[in-house]
Amino acid sequence: MTLVWPSAQGEGSNITDYIVAVNGQTRSVGANLGGTFSVPTNGTAYTFTVVAKNNSTSGPSSTVTGYAAGTPSIDGAVVPTQAAPADSATTTVTITVNGANQNGPQPVVYTVNRDGTALPACKGITSRVCVDQGVTNGRTYTYAATVSTTFLGVTRTSAPKSAAPFTPYGVPAQWTQPVVARAANLNNGVVLSYTVPASRGKTSVVSANLGSGWVNVPSPGPDGGAATSPALAGIQGGGQATMRVCNEGGKCTQSGAVPYNSYRDTTTPVFINGSVSGQVVCVGVQAAANGWTATLTLNGPTGGQSTSGSGALQIAQVCAYVGPSATAQFTATLTDSAHPNGEPARGTKSNAWSASTPAATFVLSHGAGYSCSAGTCYPVFVTLHDWRANSAVYCFAKGVGAGDWYSTKPVDGAGNHVAFRDGPNGNLWDSAGSRYTDGSFVAGQDAGSLTCTQQ
Repeated sequence: MTLVWPSAQGEGSNITDYIVAVNGQTRSVGANLGGTFSVPTNGTAYTFTVVAKNNSTSGPSSTVTGYAAGTPSIDGAVVPTQAAPADSATTTVTITVNGANQNGPQPVVYTVNRDGTALPACKGITSRVCVDQGVTNGRTYTYAATVSTTFLGVTRTSAPKSAAPFTPYGVPAQWTQPVVARAANLNNGVVLSYTVPASRGKTSVVSANLGSGWVNVPSPGPDGGAATSPALAGIQGGGQATMRVCNEGGKCTQSGAVPYNSYRDTTTPVFINGSVSGQVVCVGVQAAANGWTATLTLNGPTGGQSTSGSGALQIAQVCAYVGPSATAQFTATLTDSAHPNGEPARGTKSNAWSASTPAATFVLSHGAGYSCSAGTCYPVFVTLHDWRANSAVYCFAKGVGAGDWYSTKPVDGAGNHVAFRDGPNGNLWDSAGSRYTDGSFVAGQDAGSLTCTQQ
């Protein structure tokens, strides 16, 4: 502290010394009319007592109270906090200056800078709390504060104290552009095209949910913009896709749900339930459409069936009557339906199956001999198997020593007729017992001068 005083009257003798007492200490300054004195702290009131001396005596004391002042400081932290996040592009930030040390008798005033420029509403204010309005969410700011005091006409200002870089955040903007979803491949893949709104923060995390949970997808950045996802795993048969954007404050907005298609490739038809019964051949088929509509068709020699759907497809059986000694060919195809928006198509899958019917046969057998005009006669029986269903079969035997034998018999739906020997000229018999050969013979084959043919 600097203390000055006027010259004292010597009363006939010159002043030789001034004695100054302060804070329990005494100091001589000689004939000087002032001096500089150290005190323990700034801002504390100190009482100075000055006594003048001449060669013979000391004069009366004079007392004055004074203060020391230094440069103020900020010993605490500068702390910015934002208002509750809202659906807005801007927010309010409150800056609190902690631990101001006035370092003198006068109180401090506060000035808060944002990015190096003093905020008009926070310049030279007495409150340690500054309110900064209209701050843009998602932008990073640097706040710094100084404190100042003015004592005896001298203004002293502290060094600036900075807060950590501060980025306020709000609630992300709303999704205003529709999300476009389309099938990406034949493995249930889905690609999303989307326009992300601003996150109103320093980060932007974009994710999508196709029905199996949220997965992160590319983000265009905090300012938003257009982006496209890689192929994502969809649910076979399609579903609903939803997107969201979140910032570092955990604030998110979500898009509306949009439908999507997802499917796998179709399978090659597999034949089931194949059978041959007489002259009738039957078979079924099954295949998988795997999430998108396809048509399964099974065609045979006499017609076919079709069925459509997006899941497992099956035609239990298609049957065809083809007659004896015939091969029935069946063809199955699985055909994809049309796809919108250029989504990937699936090729037609085909398969073939065939089976043959047995040959038409007649069976000859001799019965027990009996007495007749020729001596012993043996009855001969004819049995028909696997002829054309519900048709007629003509059998003929050349007579030896007797007239020819013939008979026309109807066969049933299975192409069969029970054993018979009757005919318009009488019953079939064999006097020799070996004229006709027992056994099974195909249509048209000669069984000892006896044969049967289809009518």
